[in-house]
Amino acid sequence: MVKVDCRSRLAATSVPLSILEGSEDESRKDVIPLLCSIFLANQGAGDAAGEGNVVSWNDEAAVLQGEKEAEKMIVEAYSALVLAFLSTESKSIRDSIADCLPNRSLAILVPVLERFVAFHLTLNMISPETHKAVTEVIKSCRVQ
Repeated sequence: MVKVDCRSRLAATSVPLSILEGSEDESRKDVIPLLCSIFLANQGAGDAAGEGNVVSWNDEAAVLQGEKEAEKMIVEAYSALVLAFLSTESKSIRDSIADCLPNRSLAILVPVLERFVAFHLTLNMISPETHKAVTEVIKSCRVQ
């Protein structure tokens, strides 16, 4: 029996997307371009949150905006994390991911992943094994 890696299966998957809600027409999108689109749509969320804007917690609109930015940061970080780990599976998968990112480079994932690690380290919410694995993936994303 041949063992098939989960990352290979995930990278080769296509996802059904409803064109219109309630419509029976359906298209499909490969997972890698979909994840890259999700990452790029949320890119910069962490940068905006770190600008040090002082907000009154009595301002409901500001609180709601902060919640939206936090959600975008989470989506940005986890989509970057999935893409980075998928990129380690094979050169063809790495190239497929790079083809969907600006400058055909995974380097765009690095600052997001570094913020992800720093955040989890400050909360003491990352095991040494996970920290090591993510650090290795970050290093691989720096390599062109």
